[in-house]
Amino acid sequence: MSLIHEISVTNNLFELIVPTRQAVHKRLEYIRYGRTIPTRDIPLEYIAFDPLIADTTLSITDLSATFSNNNTKSTASFDEAWSFSGKNFNSETSKILVTNQYRVLDDGSVKPYFYAHSLPADTVSVSVQKVTQAGTSEVDTTLYTVNDDKTVIFASFLNWFDEVSGRYIIYYVESVDSTGNYVSMLYNPEDAFHEATFDDIDSVTGTLKADTNAYILNTSGVRFLFTMPAYDTYYVKEKGVPRIQLLEPALQTADDPWIARISTGEFSQIIENVSYHYYIEEYGLQIFVPSQPTKFAANENTIRVNKSLVKLQRETTNIDPDEGLHADLLIYEKSTGDLLYALTTDTSKDGTEYSDSDIDFDSDAIADWDNELGLVRVDGLLIKEEYEVRAFYYYDEDAYEYTAIDLNPIFNPDIEGCMVVIYVVPNTKGSGEASIYHLIVKDNIVLSTSQTGGTVVPNISEYNSDGTPNANSIVGSLYKGDGSSGSGAFVDLYPQYLILAEINILEPARIADAVRIDIRQIGGSIREDQEDNAILANSRVAYIPGIAPLGGYPFPQYATHVVKVPYTLLTEYGGELTLDIVRTKVEKHMAAGEYPVIILAGVIPEIYEILPGQCITLKWYQEDPTYSFNIYRSLNIDGGYSLLTTVSGSSYTDNEYIDCSVESGLAYYYYIRAVSSDGIEGPKSVAWGARAT
Repeated sequence: MSLIHEISVTNNLFELIVPTRQAVHKRLEYIRYGRTIPTRDIPLEYIAFDPLIADTTLSITDLSATFSNNNTKSTASFDEAWSFSGKNFNSETSKILVTNQYRVLDDGSVKPYFYAHSLPADTVSVSVQKVTQAGTSEVDTTLYTVNDDKTVIFASFLNWFDEVSGRYIIYYVESVDSTGNYVSMLYNPEDAFHEATFDDIDSVTGTLKADTNAYILNTSGVRFLFTMPAYDTYYVKEKGVPRIQLLEPALQTADDPWIARISTGEFSQIIENVSYHYYIEEYGLQIFVPSQPTKFAANENTIRVNKSLVKLQRETTNIDPDEGLHADLLIYEKSTGDLLYALTTDTSKDGTEYSDSDIDFDSDAIADWDNELGLVRVDGLLIKEEYEVRAFYYYDEDAYEYTAIDLNPIFNPDIEGCMVVIYVVPNTKGSGEASIYHLIVKDNIVLSTSQTGGTVVPNISEYNSDGTPNANSIVGSLYKGDGSSGSGAFVDLYPQYLILAEINILEPARIADAVRIDIRQIGGSIREDQEDNAILANSRVAYIPGIAPLGGYPFPQYATHVVKVPYTLLTEYGGELTLDIVRTKVEKHMAAGEYPVIILAGVIPEIYEILPGQCITLKWYQEDPTYSFNIYRSLNIDGGYSLLTTVSGSSYTDNEYIDCSVESGLAYYYYIRAVSSDGIEGPKSVAWGARAT
């Protein structure tokens, strides 16, 4: 792919025409150009393959809704909200969002707020900021509301992070108390109403407490009855997922086992005039800590979001120090494996040594978290790209992990190029026998099955328990036939089996194929004298523009390209292009079926600490030393900022400013903009505040 064929680079010494062709396979690398262009080859690593992850290696065809009673609603209605006035309502699914918090907009439409975030005590004012790679912006107040006591903010949005492209939208809730103290918290949404626990029930009447945000859930046939705490107008949104469904593996990286998960549910279905009952018998047999549905994840990889955020691989985490549900983060140097930091939410471990290392736990560095998405924010510590962060934490598990097969082809190479079929056998409830099994299929032939049988479940594997051949074996037979039982195909012989999914294991890019060799020239194209070596080391090099024939090879694919564009190219930051023009130019050079994700990149300051006192100290992470930083200040969290000072960026280790022009008792708010050597200001940072003493 060649978006721009060449760039003319001029400095005080010379002018050089630089080719900018870049070897790409499903993503574009981000190149930060220096102030001068070297006249020799740049030693870079060439890696043609994307990192191996479950999301791009497993092609999952969801068949769970094939049985009508397992499908709650049509896909088109998943995001629809409906209202009722009263105290009770019915739903086809137990998985719902419900709220009595909403706003009537100017056009007459209603905006329900399904999520709640708790505010610090004595809050008097609140604002919300949205942070993306492009900078920070204030969130429109129509997207959230605050209750009269200013203890909870209700909102209609969630934090978001895409693990493939690295794009994110993160919200921060900023509040000020009556004494002027300022707090900035990572938005941690919870359902506005939850299923009642013992604490929500009045011990005398046995009914819901009037002031609780909880509901009582009962089952009535195939429907669910919800009882709310009081008569009111409520808005309901059904999540609309099948009752029993295969979910993607929670762990996604190449180093992890890829274990399919099956959501819990229960339903009956009549097939060929016979009634069958479907239930995940195995779910309740899992090890829960301290109690169902909470489990503990130990020493799992995390994903770096930015300098201060990591994404835990499991969502719906349950980090709650008040209930003894703590999280630990261990930060290692990738290249050496040395432990650098041990962070915890458990104050009792502060200052104690981790295991047999010489690293002590720090209970102050984990600032806050988002349990819904599984985000953890670290304060006062830069999470570098060369770090590996491992996590120990609690999470709520509403699914069963089917550990009978690892879908990661690195650990289980026998499934590469095959299809794994995961299905549910009915009528196992209360039998103590498993309900979930799998087939391995290739070219429509069943190669193996995990269904070895029991009292309720028949044996369809290759051998009987005594080692003799099984006459009823499905191994070697067709997976799908012509629809008649006489075909002998698995699907036709067992129409009562609920097939949850067909999982095709795509041919992965093996780690051994990620060849590292210096084969590039200035600007990123492959050196002509190294083309043969590059193709020999990695056959996909043959498809790179400039090496492939002029007409190209037929190489259709469906892919997403991540294109990181310096924000300095945009008109609002001194450039000559609009974002629409950038997208048009990128799409012009892309094949059909490929979609570009545009990410703005560059020097965007990130404040990590603000210290109150007679003088207020502002600290931000290390940035490009060729930039200076404009610091803006206001007495109002919502606006009125003016330029306070400009700080040189000449030092990598001392990015801080001490503001002594403050009055005791007043709260001050700050944000920072990076300024290039040409005097162009970049996007603003997240605003922080503190009170002078």
